[in-house]
Order: sequence, then C-alpha cells, then structure tokens
Amino acid sequence: MMMTSFEAWLLDAMKVFRCARRDQLEWLCRLKFSSTPNQVESDLRQLQYMGLLRQKGPLVLLPEQEQDKEMLGAIEIMRLLSGDALPEFGGGSPPAKLAFYLEDRRGYLDFKVIPVAPGQERRALLQLEPQLSRFVCTCIFLIRQEEQIPRFAAVPRAYFALPDGTGGYQFLQAQDGERGVASQG
Repeated sequence: MMMTSFEAWLLDAMKVFRCARRDQLEWLCRLKFSSTPNQVESDLRQLQYMGLLRQKGPLVLLPEQEQDKEMLGAIEIMRLLSGDALPEFGGGSPPAKLAFYLEDRRGYLDFKVIPVAPGQERRALLQLEPQLSRFVCTCIFLIRQEEQIPRFAAVPRAYFALPDGTGGYQFLQAQDGERGVASQG
C-alpha cells in the first residue's frame, strides 16, 4: 500500500519518538503541513491499518513500544520551547533522550533533553562529558526534584525542567536551585 508524504513524515517522526501523544503529533503536523487534527487522525489511522503503529488512548506508539514517560516529557519540552517554530529533531545520544534544533538569526540552536532520575546525576554527567567537549549545546535536564540542580552546576548552558504537577514544566537555572528559588527561566 502506498503512503502519502504526510504519512511518511509522521512515520519518520515516530521512528525517532517511538511514543508520542496525539496532540504532540498534531502540533508538529500543523507546523510542518498546516494539517488539521482531523487530517492527522486520518493519517494515523492509515498507518495503524498498515500495521506501522498503534494508538492507545491519546498515545501513538510503534507496534512493540510501550509508553515512555521520559520521551513524552522530552517532546513536551521541545513543544514548549519551540512554540510556533518548527524544530528539527532526532534521537539524542545517551544520556539525551531527544535532540532538537531551532533556527534563529544566529543560525541553529542545539538543544538536548536529558531525563535524570534522582541518584542518576553522576551517571548522566559521565555520559555527557565527552559530548560537551565536542559540541556547543543547551542541555535541558528533565529532573524530578529541585535538589538535583546543584549537581549539574558545572555544566555550561544548563537549564532544568521540573514538572509543575499540572502537566507543564517550570524552567530553572542552576543559580535558582542553589538559592532554593524556583523561578521560571
């Protein structure tokens, strides 16, 4: 069965994400193709019919993939930071879950979303260290507790996304966490 260019792009995005919410895919398709939610739903149904992905409530998954809360969070952070600008994105090198790029007047800005569970900060830093010596990027650590922030104080261009309890995120910088102030960055 033939795939449309819209379906092919959606499938390519899902190969990167493996797990996404329908509203996140609708946002990307609106920016890329000016697609409506109904058009995206139709494309998703067609891909599901072909056995290339499956839908489970609001989630869209590759056939053998289970829900990945870290990836859902990483996509949401990309959406919040990108707004109405279409990001380029790809799978991140560990420890990053997702890498995305936004274009501005200076060129491309490189972002890495790095989920870090409490107690895993050292491991994340050890994995990240060789990348930081080769690339200039902004690291957005998806953390669970504000107390994790000081452990990343030495990372240049580091920001922190802390779940706000309502499905959104509060963005912090290292000095915010060190002072115990939870101010949005």
